[in-house]
Amino acid sequence: RFSIFDMDEKPLTVKFFRITFYDLDEGPHHTSREYIIADGMHSEDTAKDTQVEEKKVHEGEKFMASEVGSGADNPHISTKLTDEQEERSVVLEFKDIHHFDTTL
Repeated sequence: RFSIFDMDEKPLTVKFFRITFYDLDEGPHHTSREYIIADGMHSEDTAKDTQVEEKKVHEGEKFMASEVGSGADNPHISTKLTDEQEERSVVLEFKDIHHFDTTL
């Protein structure tokens, strides 16, 4: 669970919150698959030629890797992503929230 608090550690509801998850990829020979499950989103954003598959599940929306990656292709600077790194990312947008649940 991600929760948002003010400086006095009191729960804070924000009108708009975005979070980006980078580097959703699979292990060698498709032996493992990274994914995120999130609930309560207003919207999500992926690259036009995304390598992230989306599917509704009981817990919310599931975003899954669809291509093999390696440590060599991991992003280091979020403002300087390659096309491949953008295609393996997902931005989740929430509105009027204090917390949201996600599974990695």
